[in-house]
Amino acid sequence: MKKNIMAFREVYQMFLDIWHLYRKYACSNLRDRECSEAAMEAEQLSEKYNSEFGNEILTAVMCELSRIAKKRS
Repeated sequence: MKKNIMAFREVYQMFLDIWHLYRKYACSNLRDRECSEAAMEAEQLSEKYNSEFGNEILTAVMCELSRIAKKRS
């Protein structure tokens, strides 16, 4: 039985995409509009990679962005 394991290149690309999401929003104002956009982009990445591992990383990134937004407000 073959398990659905992501190839290293796909994992690398997933990390890169999630890093770009974090970088884009961690330095922004993170008002309601930016938070909604970040959530939509995270959902798109979740659908793109369809990976439990990816979803856990996205959850951590979104929690961190939320902490950043609270500190700035």
